Amino acid sequence: DLIGAIKYLKEKKAPDIKRLRVTVAGFKPGRAKEYGVDSYVDELGIVPHAKAMKLMATASVLYLPVSKGLYEQTSLPGKLFEYLGSGSLILASALPGSEVAKTLDDVGGGRCIAPGAIHDLAQIIEALCAGEMATLFTPRIPNKLANYTRANLTKSLAGVLDKTVQFS
Repeated sequence: DLIGAIKYLKEKKAPDIKRLRVTVAGFKPGRAKEYGVDSYVDELGIVPHAKAMKLMATASVLYLPVSKGLYEQTSLPGKLFEYLGSGSLILASALPGSEVAKTLDDVGGGRCIAPGAIHDLAQIIEALCAGEMATLFTPRIPNKLANYTRANLTKSLAGVLDKTVQFS
């Protein structure tokens, strides 16, 4: 959806698209060139985890495509937790009312669009390029966001494991 939305903006000659810079990591490079948008998209391919975490932490906005299918409503992709821990804003391609949407509503700093809604995604990207970021995302709720840092998630997991060991 992301590459398709960028292609749409390029084709309609969106005035602020010249400000757009997207870095994609973790996928085989070539799709941006195939769509003719490689001047806006830097495809890094597979990168070490430390580099991926640095990219997430320095991004203005992170894009989270949620896989379609059986678990679309109920799954929480692992990448969501890394994105939340980064503190960056999150734009997710996720169904309304899905677990991803509920989580982003809970912590703020996110926005969901329906999967496949390329024109809606393009409008958001266009607004971001025009500098309208503040109006596009819900406010962050820092105390809620803190629950999703790696340290707090590890602490919660340790508590569950401790309780499990005590009752066995």
